[in-house]
Amino acid sequence: MKHAAIICTAAAALTLAVVPLRAEPLYPEVIVTSHATPEVAAFFKSYFTAKSQHKPAATTDHFSEAHLTYIDAALGWPFYSKKGMTERDASNNHATCWALQAAEFARLIGEEDTRDDLRERYKTVILPKQMGKDGSFPLELKRTKPYSYSIFNLDVMAGLCKSLSRDGDDLFSFTLSDGRGI
Repeated sequence: MKHAAIICTAAAALTLAVVPLRAEPLYPEVIVTSHATPEVAAFFKSYFTAKSQHKPAATTDHFSEAHLTYIDAALGWPFYSKKGMTERDASNNHATCWALQAAEFARLIGEEDTRDDLRERYKTVILPKQMGKDGSFPLELKRTKPYSYSIFNLDVMAGLCKSLSRDGDDLFSFTLSDGRGI
């Protein structure tokens, strides 16, 4: 995942590739994790928990190094790697993409506390930092392809709202005090 941007042909077809790696706008479905068996979801949850407590061997002794490398790359990079944290703290579509990936990885392993944190981050960091009072994305408008980046960011932000919305907390209906919102 951390090298997905340079492996376009292979990564574009991966289910976990949340960030579209094409130039044209793309409106992907939010990752559907319901295909994961309860055993797979339980494994990912235990692995993720052990990793966050710096005890990965406790739940992964029976997996090969290749399996562990894949799992760590797929589930760990948004939260533990320097690049993942840099993406999280960006002020443009990179932060939105990070949040959508993190939200879906958290959904896969049933990490509702993480998803709650991401809902709050959307409301207090992502939306206020990225959307202008006129509904534009000022930082995207300063880039080399402003129209493409703005549509892309709106697309990913809508995916984030879809991913994180729940009964009583519809992020599509959420607005900041000044009226900004999706």
